[in-house]
Amino acid sequence: MTEAKEIKSKKPSKDAQEWFEHLREIDRKTPERLEDAAKFLSTMIAISLSIFLAVNEVGGGLVIDWPVRISLIAWILSLLSAFLVLFPFRYKCISTSVESIKKMHSRVLRTKWILLIASSALFFTALVILTALLFCRL
Repeated sequence: MTEAKEIKSKKPSKDAQEWFEHLREIDRKTPERLEDAAKFLSTMIAISLSIFLAVNEVGGGLVIDWPVRISLIAWILSLLSAFLVLFPFRYKCISTSVESIKKMHSRVLRTKWILLIASSALFFTALVILTALLFCRL
């Protein structure tokens, strides 16, 4: 039978401890940063949609054919996705279990990332469709 070896270690340096704490703090604040990005994106989506609708109204109205409808639907879904990043969903966790809290935090981050990426992709898709439609009609 083998004997258990004693492993000696030393406490991390103060500098290393500060960096570990900094890394933990960044991880804790990630949901807030994602929400701030979603607020900015939803503002940009709402402003650009308002400008498009106002210009469309003043310009005599664009023929609302299927590419315009698709882009408007993508625009609205983009805005909805950005708002869902801000929406506080219910996540279940065991408040006395660190592992459960970490898993919940991971789920929160994953959900917010997916919604923010979906919002960005839908907004970009709407802009590309309308830009292509505009250049094709010129």
